[in-house]
Amino acid sequence: MRRNTLFALALVVYSFSWAEIKTARWTGQEDKNTDFSHVLSLVNQKTGLNLKADDFSVLEDRPLATSRFVMYGQKSGDFSVRGQVIRIWSRLDNQETIQVEAHVDEPIAEGTIRLWAKRPSLDSRSTIQIVKKAIQKSSDDTEIQDVRWKDEWLNRQLVRSVRVKARRGVHRISIGISDRRILESRYEPFPFADQYLNVPALVYPLWEEYENVPLDLNGRIASELKFLKTEVREAGANPYEFLQNEMKYLESMFDPIKGLTEEGRKEGYWAMSYVKNQASQIYEKLPLVPNSFKRGVILEGKYSTVNFHPSVLKLSGINFDLKRSSQFRPNWVVIDQDSEMMEMIPESGILGRPLSSSQDAYTRVARRLPEHSVVDYINDGFDEVQVYWAVTQLFESLRPMGFTDPELSTRPFHAYLYDTDISMRDNAYYTDDTINFTTYSSQTHNMARDNTTIWHELGHGIMDRLMGDQLNLADTGGLSEGIADFVADLVIRDVTNGKPFVGAEQL
Repeated sequence: MRRNTLFALALVVYSFSWAEIKTARWTGQEDKNTDFSHVLSLVNQKTGLNLKADDFSVLEDRPLATSRFVMYGQKSGDFSVRGQVIRIWSRLDNQETIQVEAHVDEPIAEGTIRLWAKRPSLDSRSTIQIVKKAIQKSSDDTEIQDVRWKDEWLNRQLVRSVRVKARRGVHRISIGISDRRILESRYEPFPFADQYLNVPALVYPLWEEYENVPLDLNGRIASELKFLKTEVREAGANPYEFLQNEMKYLESMFDPIKGLTEEGRKEGYWAMSYVKNQASQIYEKLPLVPNSFKRGVILEGKYSTVNFHPSVLKLSGINFDLKRSSQFRPNWVVIDQDSEMMEMIPESGILGRPLSSSQDAYTRVARRLPEHSVVDYINDGFDEVQVYWAVTQLFESLRPMGFTDPELSTRPFHAYLYDTDISMRDNAYYTDDTINFTTYSSQTHNMARDNTTIWHELGHGIMDRLMGDQLNLADTGGLSEGIADFVADLVIRDVTNGKPFVGAEQL
């Protein structure tokens, strides 16, 4: 008993000597050399650590569509350290740096490693017994079909990380090897196989940067793009051409009453509700096709769709084929500069860069360019990944809090990136079930990578849905802004587990 007590005390002493995880990030504009010894020297310089090449092993090394991706995992002794990695994206032609991200910590002390090595190992039989009890306690999905595990360092101790495939989902359990306590236990139900798929992704939990908050404060985290549809509607060249040819939708002829009648439409009046109804009928007749990696997975899911603004068609330098989305989007254009008369063009948005593999969203580079080059961001394909995750997270966070209305809590929000209209620059805004992003100048940050802005704007959307069709957001004055802030705060508290974070005082 005395020996065990001394061992536990020694582990506590060693544990409290560890430093917090440190992050570093840079792009090829700062340094182009991707040799690992050079990268490691820069990581040490930026973090104040003294890491060596022997502290890492290669976890992944493969070419992507537009870059090469290499990931090194930090290890101590014979075991890896969960979540502590160095990721390097480089150019395919000359291996020069595109971006480097590091999440590292002080190496685990040799004394701590030796102490753990002296402890009795956790045998297979005991592992299975602990796992069975944990599953029976936390879930009714208790039929074990497959069990796999590995030992690794987590939160300053050696743990056994167990993955249990059950009948309807996966249990993930972390067991302390020294005391055999359950440290973590969570259950992930399978998405309905005939409806949805999930893919891993690296995303910002809050933001890439914020006003008066350092760039890349917390770095990206490993997560998932959830509830992607396995079948989607194929748009073709111009899915809403029929509506475009039916009549002109002039701003001066908009009438929500006359536009609903056949007589009114013959006189040139139109109503948005009628147009949307027609568009919905067209959408339902579009052919269903697999949303697969073979064809290229598009970001259309249970809670969100993400597309580009139609104006990106005018840009040059995009290195993949732009295709029409099947989602209806009213596009307002000025047809008379003198009178500022506008016309609504019924059309769709443009699909973003499709996911070519299950790891595509995880390995996409997230460059922060000084001038926020739209074409480069489009080619990188990260912004749409971030926005899809953020919108889905809003629904995921609010559902346990009671946002469960069968219609209001399941109707997706639609996001449109890169409105190139210079008069709309440096902005993000909500309107009519959509969140819209513009382009950005060097004086501001990329709002597509700022979840707090996304959740605030969608807070307007939540209020819009709760009010129904009889009130407009403009009728609510400051209440709308207050509700939007409140919704955003709820999601932030959920994502951060209510813990303080640097920059919270800026919100």
